[in-house]
Amino acid sequence: MYKEMSLHECILDALSDDDESIIQIEGYFKHTTYKSNRNDIKTILIDLLKNDLINISYPAEKSKEDFIKSNSHTIEDFWFGRTEKGTEVWNKIEF
Repeated sequence: MYKEMSLHECILDALSDDDESIIQIEGYFKHTTYKSNRNDIKTILIDLLKNDLINISYPAEKSKEDFIKSNSHTIEDFWFGRTEKGTEVWNKIEF
């Protein structure tokens, strides 16, 4: 039986192959039933960062706080990857 993933799970799934920017994550959502916008995705990314399920892989010197403060011009500079904890959560997703 198919279970629809949550938005959090979708982002973890989008990061299953390699690190992604918000642009690639938005592209992933185009292949789901979710109608999400950049602000929704940013909110979820912040939550995933705060819960140590993902990290900022690029630029390496940037922090969670830098991403939280990012604006429409700088948000595309950030790339994200799953942490070990995020991978453990992703492995438990029932598809």
